[in-house]
Amino acid sequence: MKKALATIMGLAFAVSAMAQYLIYDYNVSFKRIDAQFTKVSYQYGSYDGKKKDYTGYFDSFTTASDKLTGVVILPACKDCNGAWEEFGSATYTVAEADAASAFTPAEDNTDAYVVVTRNGDNLAKNPYLAQAELVVTGKVVWILQAHVDAAMFGKGAAVRLAAAEATDCADEVKEDADYEGTVTSLKAAKEAWLVLTYDVPVLKDEDDEEVLVYPPVKGMAIAGEDAKCPTDKIHYGFLGYLCLNGNVSNAGFGTVTTTTTKGSTTVGFCGTKVVDGASCIAINSISGSTIGFFNYEGFCSLPALFDICTKKALEAGVAPMAGTFTFKLNSSLSKKYGASIETVQDYIENVKYKNDTFATTGIEFAEAEGGDDSGDDSGDDDSGN
Repeated sequence: MKKALATIMGLAFAVSAMAQYLIYDYNVSFKRIDAQFTKVSYQYGSYDGKKKDYTGYFDSFTTASDKLTGVVILPACKDCNGAWEEFGSATYTVAEADAASAFTPAEDNTDAYVVVTRNGDNLAKNPYLAQAELVVTGKVVWILQAHVDAAMFGKGAAVRLAAAEATDCADEVKEDADYEGTVTSLKAAKEAWLVLTYDVPVLKDEDDEEVLVYPPVKGMAIAGEDAKCPTDKIHYGFLGYLCLNGNVSNAGFGTVTTTTTKGSTTVGFCGTKVVDGASCIAINSISGSTIGFFNYEGFCSLPALFDICTKKALEAGVAPMAGTFTFKLNSSLSKKYGASIETVQDYIENVKYKNDTFATTGIEFAEAEGGDDSGDDSGDDDSGN
């Protein structure tokens, strides 16, 4: 029986019914190793001899340029005061009305996501999918749990002194308790840094079995006989054939966007609406560098990655991906689909990736209990994607 590559299933995470979400466009241009499947001839007792003692199908690698395109989904706090950190390991709820309080993590909540496809993904074009009992259309869509750390800063954005400390520096100090320890100017704090990381698991099908397919080359479906290898199927993963699992890290600098409410006494993050009594801040755009490390398994178990000194195949088949990324707030999408996790999921499944196939990654968009999931139908369409 043919199986779909995946349905969105697995581990679910509970979220607040009042949560709002920010949707960011996320793009990565990078280089990676690229699996090649060809006939190779070699001479016994020589590395580059002209005599052909053995000829067979083998896997090898070259490099390829590629791109990840998609979105990052982050929860937006309505009114809080503290450092923005560890999205992904916890959902941050509204803190008590205390100027010195920080984000308060809610247990068992994880609702920050990276949702991406890879431009070079060609699994759907593999001519042997039927033999692997797989059905794949379009691109493979990966929904991955994200971890985000960020902070804002800027020239002239200093830390306010406590009243007692300020008294030593000035003859007269006005009441400033509500602002103590916060930034002196939101207009000055217009720069930001951000780190975005996520782990990528082995690709599985809807039965939670690892995806194994024949190499997409005519004649290699029986390569177990030709190349003297014990298996005739290979893995397909996040970065293509022979790729297993890995991790990705992005780090860069950019700007924040701020909406200041007159007379506000707290600094928070807001989604689609300006919260009364708060200055709403969100990361606006970030650009920087991307580095990732992935595990590979060759057709004959060991991948064709070699020690420079011994010339032997590496026992640990690890290779990097490296490039640059951009991360930019999509205000129109956040306004239209960011009201709840249900509206975010509707956008992901039925709009952006309606013709693609979702990977089983053990991560599922959580369903909020109660709340308004109707969203906001106003705003511009996602014409840029």
